[in-house]
Amino acid sequence: MLIGTLAVADGEKKEERYTVGEDHVPSRFDSKFLAVHSYNQCESGIKSEFENWIASMTPERDFESGGGANGALEWVRDQNATFSDRGVYTTLIFTDNRTGEVVATASLVEDDRGMARKYKLTGGGFWSLVAVRHDLRGRGLGTLIARHLDAHVQRFMDSCKLPCSFYLFTSNPLAVKIYENLGFRYVREIVVDDFDLEESLFEKNYAPSGII
Repeated sequence: MLIGTLAVADGEKKEERYTVGEDHVPSRFDSKFLAVHSYNQCESGIKSEFENWIASMTPERDFESGGGANGALEWVRDQNATFSDRGVYTTLIFTDNRTGEVVATASLVEDDRGMARKYKLTGGGFWSLVAVRHDLRGRGLGTLIARHLDAHVQRFMDSCKLPCSFYLFTSNPLAVKIYENLGFRYVREIVVDDFDLEESLFEKNYAPSGII
């Protein structure tokens, strides 16, 4: 388990008045409107909205099942019960700082669905539950939150002064392009027993800045 010090701060709040109608749909989400919160430290209203969204997820629409014994909501709660406030592991909640609405999420965990144990993977952990609200997809949010999570890990590596690898698995071809652009490389196919699905495993090696 990796332990260090990394503060996750809410984004700077900015007010902007705007109108969205049938004739005006923003094509890309501007990163300056993205606020970031930690699941374990956010306001109760944000957590409640986030949990309702996660519980509503379906495999067909979200590549995740939200409810049930193996559902994403129970997984989030179980994982966050073990996280240290000073560690790299976290669930991040992204909101639109103009409206306060939850728009996306991403997590870092030590082991995702037992895959590190099953496949004897060594390293810092896994990217997991990287998801954008279905009605906001196609606006670049996936790329924005992936870049934020990547920077989060890199800052932690810089503070630890140690190299480390992180893994993720996915069957989403659009997500694969984002991860490969960030330096993840394909490792192998794996079977995720909780879902009874075959997924592609990817790995990225991180090193402290300035060390090749």
